[in-house]
Amino acid sequence: MKLFEEILTFLKDNSVELKDKRVLLSFSGGPDSTLLFYFLLYCQKTFNTYFECFYLNHNERDDVLKEENFVKKMCKDNNVKLNYKSEKVLDLKETKKLGFERAARELRKKYLLDVFKKRNFDYIFTGHNLTDAVETFFINLQRNTGVRGASSIDPVESVFVRPLLFLKKNDILNSLKKESIEYIEDPTNLNKNIVRNRIRHDLIPVLEDSLKDGIHHFKVFFNNLKEFENGFEQLLFEYLKIFQYENDSIVIDISKILSYNKKLRKILIYIALSKFFYISRNILDEVEKIISSDKKNIEKKIGDFYLEKKYNIIEVYKTKEEEDLRDFCELKLNRKVYFNGFEVSMKKVKSKNVRFDKNRFYFTIDCGKRFFVKRYERGDRMTLFNCDYEKRISKILIDLKIEKKLRERLPVIVNEKNEVLVLGDLKRSNLYIVDLEKEKECIQFYVKRVC
Repeated sequence: MKLFEEILTFLKDNSVELKDKRVLLSFSGGPDSTLLFYFLLYCQKTFNTYFECFYLNHNERDDVLKEENFVKKMCKDNNVKLNYKSEKVLDLKETKKLGFERAARELRKKYLLDVFKKRNFDYIFTGHNLTDAVETFFINLQRNTGVRGASSIDPVESVFVRPLLFLKKNDILNSLKKESIEYIEDPTNLNKNIVRNRIRHDLIPVLEDSLKDGIHHFKVFFNNLKEFENGFEQLLFEYLKIFQYENDSIVIDISKILSYNKKLRKILIYIALSKFFYISRNILDEVEKIISSDKKNIEKKIGDFYLEKKYNIIEVYKTKEEEDLRDFCELKLNRKVYFNGFEVSMKKVKSKNVRFDKNRFYFTIDCGKRFFVKRYERGDRMTLFNCDYEKRISKILIDLKIEKKLRERLPVIVNEKNEVLVLGDLKRSNLYIVDLEKEKECIQFYVKRVC
C-alpha cells in the first residue's frame, strides 16, 4: 500500500525507527487502528518489527461483542498476541469526576503502560489522525482552554507514537476501501448529541469545502503554535529560570515571578504548569494567593494537586495512585527492560567505541556471566568509583539527597555474585574498571529515567 511509505516517512521525520523494534498497538477494530494493524504486519515482514495488540472493552455499547469478536479474530487469524482487558467504565467513581470519555481514555492509557512495562516494548502506537486533532481544537475552543487547547497533540510523546497524525480521516477510509479491508464502525459516531460528532459531520465538511487545501491548513497552524510554545517554555525554564521541572513536579521561584505584574504572572504560570498538567483557573488563583502571602510555609490540596510553599519556592505536583513496583528481573544482552520508570539495557562494545555520558557505565568483560536488575535492599553495599571503602546504598542515597519516592524505584544492577555494579543512573562501583588502552571488548550498561 502506497500509504505505508508515507507513514514510514512521517515516522522517520519524527525519529521513530521500526527495525527490530517492539510495538504495542492500541487496537479497537476501527478504521484508524485497523490501518495501523496492517501497517505493522507489513513492518513485521519488512523490518522484523514485533507487535502485539491491546483492547479495552469498556462495556458501554450493546453491540460491543461484535467489536470484541472482530478484534479477537483479526489477531488470531494473523497470529498476533492480544492483550485484553474488560472494565465497566460507567461504574467507576472516576467517571463521575472526569466524564465517560476522559475516564475511559485515562484507563486505557494506564493499562497500555502496564503492558508496555511488563513486556518491554519500545513504542505504543495509537490511531489519532489530523481530523481528530482539528475536532479536538474546536472542542477546546468551546471549553475556553487557552493556548494549550489550541495546539495539537505531538506525533511522539514519551513512549506514545501517533503515526497517522498527518492523515485526514477520509484518506484513511479511502485507502481501506481501495484495498477492500474490513473494519468496525462505532455506531455512536453518528449520534449528533455528542459535540465531537456535530463538529465531524457539520463543521469539518464546510471547512474542507471552504479552505483551499481543506483542513490540511491546520497542520501549518498547529506547527506554528507548537514552535511558539516550545520557544516560550525554553525562555521560562532555561533562560529566565523562573520554573524548574523536578521529580514530576514544577518548582516556581517566587522572587523571580514577583518581578512581573499580576496579570503577566498568571500567563507565565499557566504556560509553565500546562506543559505537564491540565490546569484549571482555580489552581492558577490558588498559586497566586500563595505567591502573594507573607507566610513562609503553606500546604494546600486543590483537587488532584498539592501546592507547597517552602520559603522562596512553590512546588506544584499531582497526586498519583500507588504504582506496582517491580522488584527483580534478569538483564539480557541487547534487550531493553523498563524497570519502575527507568530504561535499562546491556550490550557488548569495543573499547574504541566507548562513549562516556551520565547514562552509560562500562565494565570489563569478566564482570559477570549473568546480570540482574533489582530494587536496593536493606544492607546492600557498594564501593563507589574512585573510592577505597564500602558504603551502604541507603547512606549513598541520603548523601546524594535522593528523595524517598525515587529511592524506592531506583534500579540496581548486580551480577550473579550479587556484586553491585550500577546504582540507578547515579553511580557505578569501583569493580571491573576498563583499561581503554588494553581492553578490546567491554560491557556497557545503559540506565535512563523515562518517567
